[in-house]
Amino acid sequence: MVHGVKLETIDSASGEVKALIRQLNRLANASTLEEHTAALAGFDEDVTLDTPFIQIQGRERIRILATLTKFFLGHFEIEPRLVKISVPEAAATKGGVLEVDGIVHWLPHRPWYFLPSLFLPRDIPIFADVSMGVKAHNDKVFFVSGKNHNLPHVPRILRILAGYVAGATVSIAEPAFNTFMDWYHAGVDNVTEAKNTSIRATEYLSSQAARATDMVQSTAASLTEKVQDNVSSTVSKVADITSDTVTKAADM
Repeated sequence: MVHGVKLETIDSASGEVKALIRQLNRLANASTLEEHTAALAGFDEDVTLDTPFIQIQGRERIRILATLTKFFLGHFEIEPRLVKISVPEAAATKGGVLEVDGIVHWLPHRPWYFLPSLFLPRDIPIFADVSMGVKAHNDKVFFVSGKNHNLPHVPRILRILAGYVAGATVSIAEPAFNTFMDWYHAGVDNVTEAKNTSIRATEYLSSQAARATDMVQSTAASLTEKVQDNVSSTVSKVADITSDTVTKAADM
C-alpha cells in the first residue's frame, strides 16, 4: 500500500472502495441481529465505533447495541458523494483510512409498536463524514467514525463514558436481549403469517364469490334463453293456428 492522499468521486472510485462503502451501507441498513452479524463480518473483532453520541468498542457489543438502537430509532441509508483515501507514510504497511463525504438518510418510521415515530418526517437527511480505518494485511475494518454537519456533537469524554456504560449493560443483558429479540421476531412472524392467511382466505372467498356470481349469471342467461325460445315457439304456434283459422274462414 503506497502512502499518500487520493480524492475522487464515488463513480470513479475503485472496486475495493465501492466494496467498503457497500459494507458500510449494509451496517447502516441492518435492523435484526442476523443482519448486523452479516454486516459486521468484515470488521475486526475489536473494532471501535465512534458516533456523534457514543463511542463503543467490540464487534459483539456494537452488534447488540446497534440492533437495540435501531429497534426504536429506525434504520439509516448512506448516500456517498465524495471519497478520500489517505495512507500516512508511517502506516503504509499497517493500513489506511477511507473517508466518505455524503448524506446519511435517517428513516425513523417504525411499525405500529412505536407510533411516535409516525409523527416524524419519513426521511431526515444528515450531512456527515464517515471514516473507516482498514488494516492492510487482512482488509478488516478496525474503526468507524462519523461526524455530523447539521446536528450537535457530544464531547468525546462523554461519548466514551456512554460507551462504557452501554458496553457493560449490553454484556450483562445480552442473554435476556437475545431471548427478547427471538420472542419479538417470532411474534412478528406469527402476525405476518396470520396476515398472509387472512389475505389468502379473503382471496379464496372472493374467487368463490366471483365463481358463484358467474354460475348464477350463466344459469340466468340460460333460463332467459330457454324462456325466450319457448315464448317464440308459442307465439309462432299461435300465429300458425290463427293463420289457419283465418284461411278456413275465408274459404267458407
